[in-house]
Amino acid sequence: MKSASSKPIALIVMLNEARKSFILFNRFNNYTTNIDYSLYGYLFQLCKQHCLIHQGKQLHARLVLCSTTPNNFLGSKLISFYLRNKRFKEAHHVFEEIPERDLFSWNALMIGYASENYYVETLKVFYSLLYENLESPPLKPDNFTVTCVLKAVYGVSGDSFLAKMIHGYVVKNGFDSDAVILNGLIDCYLKSGDMEMAKNMFDEIPERDGISWNSIISGYSRCDYSLYGHLLQLCKERCLIRQGKQTHARLVLSSTIPNNFLASKLINFYAKNKHLKEAHHVFNEIPEKNTFSWNALMIGYSSENYHVETLKLFSSFLSENLESRHVKPDNFTVTCVLKAVSGVLGDSVLAKMIHCYVVKNGFDSDLFVLNGLITSYSKSVDMVLAKSVFDEIPEKDVVSWNSMISGYFQCGFYEECKGLYREMLQLEGFGPDGVTVVSVLQSCAQSNDLILGMEIHQYVIENGIEVDISVFNSIIALYSKCGSLDYARELFEEMGERDEITYGTMISGYMNYGFVDKAVNLFREMEKPCLSTWNALLSGLVQNNLYERALELVREMRLSGVQPNAVTLSSILPGISDLAFAKGGKEVHAYAIKSDCNQNIFVATGVIDIYAKLGFIQSARQVFDHTKDRSVIIWTAIISAYANHGDAKAALDLLNVMLSHCIRPDSVTFTAVLAACAHSGLIAEAWRIFELLEKYGIQPLDEHYACMVGVLSRAGKLSEAIDFIRKMSIEPSARVWGALLNGASVYGDVEVGRFACSHLFEMEPESTGNSTIMANLYSKAGRWEEAQELRKKMKRLGLKKIIGSSWMETCQGVKNFVATDESNEKTGEVYGVLESLLGSMRDDGYVMMDEFKEETM
Repeated sequence: MKSASSKPIALIVMLNEARKSFILFNRFNNYTTNIDYSLYGYLFQLCKQHCLIHQGKQLHARLVLCSTTPNNFLGSKLISFYLRNKRFKEAHHVFEEIPERDLFSWNALMIGYASENYYVETLKVFYSLLYENLESPPLKPDNFTVTCVLKAVYGVSGDSFLAKMIHGYVVKNGFDSDAVILNGLIDCYLKSGDMEMAKNMFDEIPERDGISWNSIISGYSRCDYSLYGHLLQLCKERCLIRQGKQTHARLVLSSTIPNNFLASKLINFYAKNKHLKEAHHVFNEIPEKNTFSWNALMIGYSSENYHVETLKLFSSFLSENLESRHVKPDNFTVTCVLKAVSGVLGDSVLAKMIHCYVVKNGFDSDLFVLNGLITSYSKSVDMVLAKSVFDEIPEKDVVSWNSMISGYFQCGFYEECKGLYREMLQLEGFGPDGVTVVSVLQSCAQSNDLILGMEIHQYVIENGIEVDISVFNSIIALYSKCGSLDYARELFEEMGERDEITYGTMISGYMNYGFVDKAVNLFREMEKPCLSTWNALLSGLVQNNLYERALELVREMRLSGVQPNAVTLSSILPGISDLAFAKGGKEVHAYAIKSDCNQNIFVATGVIDIYAKLGFIQSARQVFDHTKDRSVIIWTAIISAYANHGDAKAALDLLNVMLSHCIRPDSVTFTAVLAACAHSGLIAEAWRIFELLEKYGIQPLDEHYACMVGVLSRAGKLSEAIDFIRKMSIEPSARVWGALLNGASVYGDVEVGRFACSHLFEMEPESTGNSTIMANLYSKAGRWEEAQELRKKMKRLGLKKIIGSSWMETCQGVKNFVATDESNEKTGEVYGVLESLLGSMRDDGYVMMDEFKEETM
């Protein structure tokens, strides 16, 4: 028991006050003979730290005079004190005097010897520990013992034999999960030159610390530099940037110029960690580059989706090695290039060039290359050539089938995608996997083929295909897109893990069928919606014509800290356009420029459309002129803008410029130009444009025929329009007959109007517009009874004219109003201004057509 009077001494000892401690201790011992072991332990520790040899021996002498045999705690302190002061004989004597030594005492002696670099003595003590305690199971070496022994092995080992013996002891006794011990073993193996065992030990450490890395790196610096490759590979796989740079630095310090193998490892490491500048610097330092080095850098760029840089590097590869027989692109090079080609938007010209290179250089028998070609052609929407490559592959693998099926889906060839899936089911050796079913399920969803989709769902279950989150999302997309929303929600609730695509799919499903509130409620359940989910809800609101709610959602989105992207802007722009919200359109355009989204093709198209619909055609043209990458979509947008403004000349001029830039027009482009011709009555130009469809391999669609009928009808050539309709290669639609009816209405031709309406009433029996036009046509021709009969029929069927509305942007926002509207607080002023305008029109000679008053419904 410690006496009360020893407490001040212990306190001073703990405060590391050596002089005061011994003064108090001497005074204390003049009045007592009791031994306070813990106090002595503190004092011995103090003597050891401050190398107080005289005082330490004095303390030991007091113990001897008191006939005190030190216990294990006090003996360990004495041993540590003597060994620190290189009094090995005294230390061993104290150790021998301890009656029943515990592991603490053994470790104290071993640590003391090892700390003073007496490695042989350390190992002898360890041997004695094992030998003397063979029959004492409780007294076994611990991790401190083994660490100490490993330091001794490191100090004496010339070969790896001794290290392997200790390694075996470590594994046998369960110390192989201790990082400190494993680091010690690495050092031992490195010291003995056994790099293979050191590497194996390093690989087995689950969580490597700085000591592990320092050990292995310093070990490699003393050995074969080729082993650096393995270390750099580990740094790449674990994204250990600091350790990888440290390894590179050691190479630089040792004035080592990496060979192609080592440089390739360095390039891979830097590229994986997005340090492409450093990767390229390493590449440039290689004195004689081989194919392996070129491939390493190309794969690095390609993996980070730097597709243009990959293709430039390939071009350099070819040009710099024209005369070389040995440094040539191989199948890995070509596969990498094809991935880059797939990532570069454009037509199939580039893919065709690489295809030629493949055939010319004998890579057309490599399955990986051919699979890459299928993907490249699919990405460039040339499915004819993709299918040609696919058919030429003698032994296709599952990747070949998946590439083709995925290509059909991405290009919108849903029936072909489903047909190829059915063929794949008949194969022997392998069948559809998770990647396959994702593409086919999405094709079923897009084509509303619920029956086949359910069969695929059953196939997945019966064949044990792993249902990862992408497969699960595709299944939910199928049911939600096809209207089975309850079942889709049931699957949604069963999912253990959901991502933003899961929520977006379900929200879009609700929106597609008008369940706006359910979509909003599901969105509100999310703790922190990501950008794609905000966009899904926003797109759904615009789709359901809830433009004001969509604008409010964008404000809420920004307040929540989520910044709109190009998808957000392209979603909201149609709503702003339909609201004729000029201020909102300009704000979105300004934000697009600020956020660097203005060059996005869909944003630019939306802004052009807004300005055109708001009447700012010059602003629309400026947006077009400032767009750098003008695809067919951008050209079509500006042509449509001029067409809607009735400027056929500008629309035709733009088409000619577009064709001179080798931009291939699509069906929408031709629709816009034909519409412009229809507005301006340019019959000859319309025929010329219509005939161009065949030149560009475009099958005339319903809207093209409707535009041509509109051109002829507006020009008064009604009989020619009817003859044109009869010669159509497809069944005339309501749009075509409607164009004819409008022409008949303009020229007062009742019979042609009746002919058109006879088809329209069958196609659109509930359309009020057709009946109203025909009734007005009867009235205009003085055929009142027929007009009255038609109106009675409309009344009997419950058909009412949809009330037209207009809206105006004011300083208080957008105001909506209808004809004869008196809800506005300034109604009196509005009608006053209107009456004044009507008076001015009468003064200019305009006459109101009172005879049609009663027909306005």
